Amino acid sequence: MALADAMKPIEAAAADLYAVDRQAARDAIADKYAKAVAPGGDLRRKLDAANANFNETAGFMVDALDEWVKKVATGPLHQLLVTRAKTRTDLDATLGSRERARAAAQDDAKAWGARFADWSAPADTITKIVAGYADQINKLDLEINGGNAPDSAILSFWFEVAPKHLQVSDGTLTDDAKTALGKVKNAVAQAGFADLAAWLDPVTARNAGGVYVIPPVDLPPSGPTS
Repeated sequence: MALADAMKPIEAAAADLYAVDRQAARDAIADKYAKAVAPGGDLRRKLDAANANFNETAGFMVDALDEWVKKVATGPLHQLLVTRAKTRTDLDATLGSRERARAAAQDDAKAWGARFADWSAPADTITKIVAGYADQINKLDLEINGGNAPDSAILSFWFEVAPKHLQVSDGTLTDDAKTALGKVKNAVAQAGFADLAAWLDPVTARNAGGVYVIPPVDLPPSGPTS
């Protein structure tokens, strides 16, 4: 019963991708996606604008990160990250081994169900993701370069905005943006926060089923047509 309950989110979402009677709907969605990511398409323009702003903001903070990354290893920022990690450990300790296993199975099923649903309408999903972070980039840029809380803004940029943008975008990072990204990834990894470093590696999210921009012909197979 527990297994059946955990599988429900996947079964419901997978039907959109594989049910024979939904082929026409899938074809329409694929066509919509192709138009959205084509040159001049609505999603393409939003992605390109977000990537340009991301590159600019990340590139401008290369020097500032030399001081910021030190705070990942010691001080209040370090303690905040330690507390974050300890909170999950403390919550797990309140459950028995079987309860933890069941909760993990349910979480995994919900996550995969959401990913199936995302790929069932990739243009809409990616548009929503980009809309959720694009406006933040310029706001955080202002905070990083003269605001009252630059350290907090840098944290938000790299762990709220960057994971989403790096996951969905097919844009190219500038050399300065790559340098900035490398400094942050190395700092959190060396400080013992491997999960945060993984957030900044789009391969991790994509291998786990996360939606991202791909050529329309490479969309996941939609299942049999008869």
